[in-house]
Amino acid sequence: MRFAFLGADSQTLAIAQYVASRRDHDVAWACEVGSAAAQIRAWAPEMKTAPHWETLVGGAEADVVVVARGDNDDERAEQLRKLVQGGTPLLISQPVDGSMLVYYELDMIRRETGSVMIPYVADRWLPGLARLQAILRREAGSDIGAISQIVFDRTLADRSRRAVESQFARDAAVVRALCGDLTSISAMGPPGEAEARYANLGVQLAGPAGQLVRWSVGPVEQVASGRLTLVGAEGKATLQLPTPGEAYELELFRGGQREAVPYPAWSPPAAAIEQLELALAGQPASPTWADGCRDIELTESIARSLAKGRTIELHNEEHSEHGTFKGTMTSLGCGLLWLSLVVFVVAAVLAWLTNEHRIFRYAPHFILVVLALFLGIQSLKLVFRDDE
Repeated sequence: MRFAFLGADSQTLAIAQYVASRRDHDVAWACEVGSAAAQIRAWAPEMKTAPHWETLVGGAEADVVVVARGDNDDERAEQLRKLVQGGTPLLISQPVDGSMLVYYELDMIRRETGSVMIPYVADRWLPGLARLQAILRREAGSDIGAISQIVFDRTLADRSRRAVESQFARDAAVVRALCGDLTSISAMGPPGEAEARYANLGVQLAGPAGQLVRWSVGPVEQVASGRLTLVGAEGKATLQLPTPGEAYELELFRGGQREAVPYPAWSPPAAAIEQLELALAGQPASPTWADGCRDIELTESIARSLAKGRTIELHNEEHSEHGTFKGTMTSLGCGLLWLSLVVFVVAAVLAWLTNEHRIFRYAPHFILVVLALFLGIQSLKLVFRDDE
């Protein structure tokens, strides 16, 4: 396959290096990659660079576009809208935008056009996660008792708000792969400025499956990394998330004994492209763009939880143009009912003050016209296609 790159970050550069090393893939095109252009060209000397990204729409330049997060989220969101509208297959660095609304808007466009969109989350495809899933299912040979909580410790060199939120969005994908949807989130941080609160952030999550999840971020001790621990009634299992290209192991502690399960080095880009090929062939791939939307919804809820100092409940509703239309009409209908009451009161007061009773007499006619227009707008629901 021919790959084009729109923007560059650490995740998409790893993909570019892997693609350039393969004979069955080709780094064909790049735009807005900045200083990374020389690095990518060293891997792929035949790569084209161009100042205009619009030629990517429709797949004329490449079979797949790999998109990184840009400096301007609004500009990148507009580019993604046009790429998805053009049906261009996309492999997207997660998170590519900090707004849940942008993600769900892109998801609605994706469902209309049938575009393939895969969020790139390296740790989501980690082979060791399958063993943790077996432990959660309490399969023979992996049982450490009923799991009471999942603990995710993350260390980062850069603990700015943007960096912490980006890492949490990726880690949320890993946790959701283990325990399913999460429907409540409570964030805690030391008092002070927002940056300081995020630098020492602690998040507690829960969902219908019943597991309690604790996620925290702290300073780097030796190297930035993550550690995922399942705490059971009879022991615990700890997976040290590796740096891509390094071997790693899963540690099981039960009955006073330690068991180490080794895993060889693995390639996140290879796993991502495998999922991409499945999606292009019309087969189920994971994670889906809908999964990415859920991860960003959780991430965006952190700020609300910190501001309100309480747990935020999430309903994981399906978002569609039809649903958005119904929600908007519901809100507008409530507003018109209140406006009708206000019009009656204001008309009555003006009629009393001016002794001009026609003002009050015509108020019902005005309200009738407005409500009739509102009812007419309801017919717009006919433009939405019925579900199969």
